[in-house]
Amino acid sequence: MKFGGAAVADAAGIRRVVALVQAERARAPVVVVSALAGATDALLAAADAAAAGAGEQAVAALVARHRAVAGELGLPPAVVDDAFAGLAELARGLRLVGAVAPRLRDEFVAFGERASARLVAAALATAGTAAAALDAGAAGVVTDDRFGAATPRPDAARMRAAVAAVAGVPVVEGFLGRDARGFVTTLGRNGSDVTAALFAAALGAEELQVWKDVGGVCAADPRVVPQARRLAALPPAVALALAACGSRIVHPDALAHAAAAGVPIVVRGIAAPAAAGTRIAADAPPPTGVLAIGHDEPGDPPAPTGGFAALRANAAARGGALVGLVGAPATLGGLVVAAAARALTTGGVPVFAADSLPDGGAVAFAVPAASVRRAVTLLHDCFLAA
Repeated sequence: MKFGGAAVADAAGIRRVVALVQAERARAPVVVVSALAGATDALLAAADAAAAGAGEQAVAALVARHRAVAGELGLPPAVVDDAFAGLAELARGLRLVGAVAPRLRDEFVAFGERASARLVAAALATAGTAAAALDAGAAGVVTDDRFGAATPRPDAARMRAAVAAVAGVPVVEGFLGRDARGFVTTLGRNGSDVTAALFAAALGAEELQVWKDVGGVCAADPRVVPQARRLAALPPAVALALAACGSRIVHPDALAHAAAAGVPIVVRGIAAPAAAGTRIAADAPPPTGVLAIGHDEPGDPPAPTGGFAALRANAAARGGALVGLVGAPATLGGLVVAAAARALTTGGVPVFAADSLPDGGAVAFAVPAASVRRAVTLLHDCFLAA
């Protein structure tokens, strides 16, 4: 069960997570958590501020926020103080050095996941469910030493042993690992998905539940097209094609690790936990036409997949971003590309360039960044409106 930062943003969110985990207790869940919403960005900013000689206030504010959450949950301040032990000293060290090396940046930002895992584990224990926080790197998430975007080289036997040693629910730090020397590493943005998939694969899990603020994968981003229908099931290749088009539903590396291990991913919604969500698995029916629309979110880092790297670079050079159609390879031919381009240009969205994935499962268009959301609506109305 993977919970992102939005799910553990505050005490109310952590209580919901506790309830969801307790509901699955009979299935022996393993929990993976991200840092509290906004904590990673705050830590990155605090590291830079510390190197510039002014990080104390940012660090104090972050610790105070976590202490307030702990207080609302009825937890002792020691839960937070233990999690942040060493952060102030590290900040002082950065001030003396005057710079943040990549290794120290990873060590600094790791405090977010460390604190979140301890808060969730303590909240579970207070609610009557035994739990313990696990250091992901010590528990077998071994990586290379590319700090900031490390590649995992998981020790599956160690991961299984670490989980088996917990008398209750293991609560694993997402996003983090350790290199061969024992230094903390991070797996890149949305890396908690990857952590969860690695543990699901190592444990042979029945499924990997990814809990989001939306109740599954929709045919288009519901923030842009509120009426977009939820997709009940997707093959992994379609989910990967959506990721290539920019969608951040599940990290593509997590999709790949889960698919290789034969572990289904179920995307569920925190707000409607009884809903079925979307199942991503090899036995999902293949698409028979245009199935979904993916898009870049202007201002976000590039999508973590190279499927449309050249087209995305072309778009970025012209102040643009991508929007793409995903579906059956046989469907996304010339006629569909022409119809999509016509719908966009007729609707006032210029198309800079277009390209398709090698397997034909997605076609993407480079459009002005300011027009991406309009492009999503136009394509939904053209191909997916009921």
